[in-house]
Amino acid sequence: MVRNCSCCQSTRAEPAKAPTRCWQQPVRPFERIYVDFAGPFMQNYFIELVDAYTEWPVVKILNNITTATTIQFTSEAFQDFLRKNGIYQQMGAPYHPSTNGLAERFFGTFKAKLKSLKCDKAMLQAELCNVLLTYRNTFHPATGQSPAMMVYNRPLWSRLDLMIPNPETARKDVT
Repeated sequence: MVRNCSCCQSTRAEPAKAPTRCWQQPVRPFERIYVDFAGPFMQNYFIELVDAYTEWPVVKILNNITTATTIQFTSEAFQDFLRKNGIYQQMGAPYHPSTNGLAERFFGTFKAKLKSLKCDKAMLQAELCNVLLTYRNTFHPATGQSPAMMVYNRPLWSRLDLMIPNPETARKDVT
């Protein structure tokens, strides 16, 4: 009843803001990554990872985000893996998506691209790969380079490269 009362809702206290955390700027690829679950979108859920230094995204399609799917982030086996590999895990504030802003912002971009393609569930994986390839090869204003250039120091090969003649590999006509 209170939830539907406009007077009650207009005078209720706002939830406490999550404390602002200023992250130190990373100096190399994959020094700090953001991971998030997203969805439901197109009858699927997604787990996404975005590198803070290069803006390199990784997205995997999930059927659900149940406890069995997500427990890996807090399991003892995962914590042991982190310790053995010198990885420090810091969780964002629950119900405060701004603490994971880079992943949230990327999912907005990713979602808009998939919506514009109007692909069906059968084509989702193929279109996801195309969206990721394009994003990784596209100049990023925050870094001044494409994620591929920052990770591999070269652009990724795409079908567009087949349209551009390469004098080194062009066949010579033999007469």
